Amino acid sequence: MARKATSSYGMRKSFEPKPVKNNKSESSEGKKIYTDYHRHRACPIQGCKSVVKRLSNHIRQVHRDIPVGSPFYKKILREARSAKTWKPSEQVKRFRTEEETKIKKCSLAESEDEVEVQTNNTEPSEEEQAIMESAEEAYSSNVEDEINVVSSFRSWLQSADGGRKDKKLSKQHASQLFRILQIIDPSLQFESLFNKTLVRDTFLKQAEAKYTADTVKAYLLSLRHFCSYVVAEKPESVAVDPALVQQIQEKARLWSMSYRKDSKRRYLEKMDNDLSNLVTPKMVNEYERSEAARSAVNLLEQLSGAHSLQVNQSMYTLVRDFILLEITIANAHRSGDRQI
Repeated sequence: MARKATSSYGMRKSFEPKPVKNNKSESSEGKKIYTDYHRHRACPIQGCKSVVKRLSNHIRQVHRDIPVGSPFYKKILREARSAKTWKPSEQVKRFRTEEETKIKKCSLAESEDEVEVQTNNTEPSEEEQAIMESAEEAYSSNVEDEINVVSSFRSWLQSADGGRKDKKLSKQHASQLFRILQIIDPSLQFESLFNKTLVRDTFLKQAEAKYTADTVKAYLLSLRHFCSYVVAEKPESVAVDPALVQQIQEKARLWSMSYRKDSKRRYLEKMDNDLSNLVTPKMVNEYERSEAARSAVNLLEQLSGAHSLQVNQSMYTLVRDFILLEITIANAHRSGDRQI
């Protein structure tokens, strides 16, 4: 129905199959070729927005209050026939092509900017937060505050260019970067951070033996952020070729991906450890029969009848732990249930 309506009003090309013509033209056989010279015209009657091909039929069927053959009827037909059907001029066509070219250029520029932003922000914020939280034994100190480059790097992380990271996270990144520099170069030359052989053979070997996979990934993430800082801000004390900075940034990304398997294994080990440490009914029964629980119950019985019983620190701690544990067990819920 929609196809028929759009075709009848000339709004789009007809989807109906056209009959295949023979090789011989119809004019050669003596038949007259029919050509439809009617054009789509807007109805000149005020309030009517119809675009029709045969205006006379439209007036008879829709505007029945207008008598056929009346002066007003003839006037409407004359106005409609005198009005030319609109066709875009060359100037309008040229304007359209220029506008389309501008739109294409803008869309290409926006797509390039999006690709550049995606390449710069290779680590999503949620994943970064998870890596930094799961990093064990993360290095943190106040020695790096005395170095201007590390201090400015920490301030850059808190700015919009660095992702507006919070104070604690930015300080951790700065501390971990300074720790990498201390391990690979005791003289604290920042150019050493962009020596991939030195970082790989010195830092990664020590880190693999000392830290977990998530902690190593956190250190490498700090190095990647520092590379972005050097490319963006170009500090005077770090004179390094930008191509070398991008190279070490890409290497750090690949090194971080290589620890993904160990990180998942560590995650599963922690889950198994947590499951093994869950409180079981057997543990609860053992505690309720223990000497500490019985002593706490006896003290509560004595306190219920006496109002002037002297309580020392050990008695207070014993009763407090017993009450808190009983409340916790009474309000315990299974995994996945909502605690009210």
